[in-house]
Amino acid sequence: MTSSSTQALRINLEKVAHETIDGEVIIINLDSGTYYNLIDVALHIWQGLEVGATADQIASALSGAYDLTKEASREAVDGLLASLLAEEILVPADVAAPPSTPFELAERTGLTFTPPVLTMHTNMSDLLMLDPIHDVDEQGWPSTPPLDAGA
Repeated sequence: MTSSSTQALRINLEKVAHETIDGEVIIINLDSGTYYNLIDVALHIWQGLEVGATADQIASALSGAYDLTKEASREAVDGLLASLLAEEILVPADVAAPPSTPFELAERTGLTFTPPVLTMHTNMSDLLMLDPIHDVDEQGWPSTPPLDAGA
């Protein structure tokens, strides 16, 4: 996936909600109810995406943290980015904004490198689609309709 090296990407906040809890990123597609999770190396890649780091910057940080070759870390980043783009969790950004701070991971984390994976769960999508969160407006949820002034 060569386009990710030059193409600016952003998290598709119009379509997904995400939260990082106890070393796991949980992502919910608000249109389909599908939810995803990212752990380990995939979590580190997501952290880079959150701060606006480029694929090259993320790959460089992984290379140092996991003692990988630049080629292996770039392949891992590109693979996950391809999955995130295919699921529309990431979308092309209009303009590449430089990260506010350089993206870095602790050198030599001591963790074993495992290829990053986007895990998809659809077993609760029907239940999630029933949730009233889909009826939110700018005020957030829950919100009540305004009372008629004449009533």
